[in-house]
Amino acid sequence: MSLKTIIATAAPLAVASVMLVGLTSGASAYQCKAQLQGVNVVGPNHATALAIGKSMWTSKVRSQFGLEWSVWTIAATPMQNCGPVGGGFQCVLTAKPCKYVVQ
Repeated sequence: MSLKTIIATAAPLAVASVMLVGLTSGASAYQCKAQLQGVNVVGPNHATALAIGKSMWTSKVRSQFGLEWSVWTIAATPMQNCGPVGGGFQCVLTAKPCKYVVQ
């Protein structure tokens, strides 16, 4: 995955984070999907594989459910399973997409 692709994937996440910070009035809660969404990636090292995995999870969820559901840091039951494979690291990331709801 190129740096340009990672930046293009991360930009909407930054926008979503700013939107979440701006929502401070009223009662709030999280609404989560019932089913886990997952990705499986391989990178040259642990940190890179994990970063690419989170970016790919965000992109996958955004394309299926929309930007508001694609924030990894508020996803329910996040799991990261990484280990060495070949000359690099493989990471499997799963989580239930959630969105921030102001009531």
